[in-house]
Amino acid sequence: MKKITTVLILVLMAICLISCDTFSRRTISVSVDRHPILTLENQTGFPIQLTSPLSTNINHGAITRFYPSPGGGQVNVSYVIGGYSFNSQVNVMNDIRVTLTERPPQVSIVNNTGFPITLTSPIRQSLANGANVSHFRRGEVNVVYTIGGYSFSSQITTETDDMTLALTERPPGVNIINNTGFPIMLTSPIRQPLASGGSVFHLRESPTGNPQHTVTYTVGPISFSEQVSINNADVTLSLTRSPPRITLVNNTGVTIINVFIRNPGTPWGAVNILGIQLNPDGTVLRHTPMPGDLVGSLTNMDRFTFWMGHLGGITGLDPGMGRFDIRLDDTHGVSYVMNNVAITNDVTLTFTQTHRP
Repeated sequence: MKKITTVLILVLMAICLISCDTFSRRTISVSVDRHPILTLENQTGFPIQLTSPLSTNINHGAITRFYPSPGGGQVNVSYVIGGYSFNSQVNVMNDIRVTLTERPPQVSIVNNTGFPITLTSPIRQSLANGANVSHFRRGEVNVVYTIGGYSFSSQITTETDDMTLALTERPPGVNIINNTGFPIMLTSPIRQPLASGGSVFHLRESPTGNPQHTVTYTVGPISFSEQVSINNADVTLSLTRSPPRITLVNNTGVTIINVFIRNPGTPWGAVNILGIQLNPDGTVLRHTPMPGDLVGSLTNMDRFTFWMGHLGGITGLDPGMGRFDIRLDDTHGVSYVMNNVAITNDVTLTFTQTHRP
């Protein structure tokens, strides 16, 4: 009896082990349903404001995802660009990707005036010359902009196609040309250097202001002014005035070794005009000769020409005053003087024995 019982127990244990192993090897499959995914991609070229099926902003090229209710169905997709709404219906049964491309017609406003402008309608924004800005609008678009105190407007009509509006109107102005033969510095109405032969265009600032404009410039140390009237059309102003050239003729019968210049009533300076050293481009290297330099001389019947523009920087001398005293010294220390000489244009001055004090 004990043997039978033992055998039965062993059999039952074997069956249990086999059953447990079979259960551990069994795979349980579970079916789980998920929502379909609606992916929205913005390819309109502009940021959009999505209003349905969810509210969010989507930049151009970006995407957003929406998870409809189980089983899917019709989903309304709505978005706004520049005040214009766009709607479409999407049937979402499985995962789907929808590319958004609709947008309103746009007007590209291009600044071709040659100058910076300020747009005041249909948008307010500054626009550099050559720059552009886009505006969404169907129908007539009225573009208003200002340059200085001037206001201009232009119209364009668009329904379905993109349009470009080039803005070209500007105030009248003056084309200032440097024909002095020297580099100059404009000081009014604008301040900027201007090379010889160069030009710059300046606009009239206000339609109600004085049409008379003063153009001031300096050549070397001397300042000049010109008047020009700008009415309703462009004008050209050619600048030709420059510091005068002075030619000294030695008819004293002796050799001159010093030439000095001063404004009347001021002390004689220490700069010998004959010793001015120039660079190859004609600008002044230095006024005072260095030891070992060969200072020029002016023999009898010889002549020497210098430009007043080279005299800037001489202490106590105002080359733009217009009146000067000029003194020549010969090899014996004798001086020859012309006093209170008016020099506003090129001039030739001849010194003789009669100019000795």
